[in-house]
Amino acid sequence: MNRYTKSLVVLSLGFTIATSFSVSLPGTALAATAAKLKIASSATAAKVSSKVTLTGTLLTSSNKVISGKTVRLERHSGSAWVLVKSIVTNSKGKVAIAVQPATTTNYRYRYTGSTKYRTCTSATKVVGGYTVPSQSWSGSGEQAVPIELSSGLAVFSVSSGQTDSNFIVWLCDSNGTDIDLLANTVGQCSDSVAVNVPSTGKYFLSVEMADTTWRVVATEPRQLSAPATTSFSGSGVSATSLFTMSKGAYKFTWSNTGTDNFIVWLLDRNGKTLDLIANKIGSSSGSHLVSVPSSGQYVLSVESDGPWSVHCAKQ
Repeated sequence: MNRYTKSLVVLSLGFTIATSFSVSLPGTALAATAAKLKIASSATAAKVSSKVTLTGTLLTSSNKVISGKTVRLERHSGSAWVLVKSIVTNSKGKVAIAVQPATTTNYRYRYTGSTKYRTCTSATKVVGGYTVPSQSWSGSGEQAVPIELSSGLAVFSVSSGQTDSNFIVWLCDSNGTDIDLLANTVGQCSDSVAVNVPSTGKYFLSVEMADTTWRVVATEPRQLSAPATTSFSGSGVSATSLFTMSKGAYKFTWSNTGTDNFIVWLLDRNGKTLDLIANKIGSSSGSHLVSVPSSGQYVLSVESDGPWSVHCAKQ
């Protein structure tokens, strides 16, 4: 409540009487001081192994620090800004929050104001989502191609031109020892295979019995999140995208219309084998119960020479 003095002048019988009195005006507060928020980021995009730190600084309009005040880190979702975390400014007016978005996300800091300082909002800072590393190699005929891979899951997509002979591609370690068969087909090839890379380092693509052009693309999924997908379908040799399952029992139901081997493996996010879902010859269908050891990301590796489908449901 503010007080002020008002003078009253009264004229009576030719002379002046001067007096004063005080009045109180409720609800008249001093105007709040203008404030501003700055935002900065330690990187432009998230990585699986590291987060992006968003720093904020709360200041007056004259650049004096404002300490001990709660500010909100918000992200843009749909048409609204939603709270990520609230944090109190330190003695230097600063805050810091680490984020690791799966997709490109807009962030901002916001101070909701007080009787002393006005509401203010920082500029928007864009943090890119994690991008899956990818590299490719191409050639013609038989070759041994040196490559570099990181440990964990690698998905190899192998394609070739038309040929009447076998087209075979092996992934070999630095000593030339076979690790996994990436392709083995007669005629044109279009396969996708999920592989566990045991350690980061040098490897080889060993292209054998090839009398045609070919191309190999390796992606190394290290996604921060994955959808809880329940149904998959494809044709031929394929690796699905990563999907999420929680701990517990899952029933996998499958069908295949190919005429050759039909094999389905369940792998963890590092490409390590968890369970054999199906192993049949020719057109077939069936189901298999799997005990999922922990909540996380998984992938299916399918071998077939025709259309197939797999559905999973938690029991």
